Amino acid sequence: MKRLLLSILMILTLAAAGVSAQDKAARRAFEKGLAAAGRENFAAALGDFERALTLAEPAAAGDDFRAAIYFNIGVCRYRLKDSARAVREFETAIELKKGVYEKAFYALGMADAELGDWPAAER
Repeated sequence: MKRLLLSILMILTLAAAGVSAQDKAARRAFEKGLAAAGRENFAAALGDFERALTLAEPAAAGDDFRAAIYFNIGVCRYRLKDSARAVREFETAIELKKGVYEKAFYALGMADAELGDWPAAER
């Protein structure tokens, strides 16, 4: 019985360590994306943010971090003249933050305006 308990505890510890390492990798990719965006290298930043999203497990990363990733992907897409896809990223970010994400709403309006969708931009 002790061995079974010890084995289960070891498996849980290893699983937690894996999630933690993956979360750290996601955050490193996110920080790298922020640095690239700060240099206005939006193509590189987009790749870093997409990598962060791939690494950010929903259960471990949390909605706030994932919302920030989607928001930044949207900004990159907008700056790379891909407003249609930027709209979807901003909408996802807003959804993850349960409708409370002022910067994403503003960016969404800008992307909608860029697409000529004035009613959506007004909302």
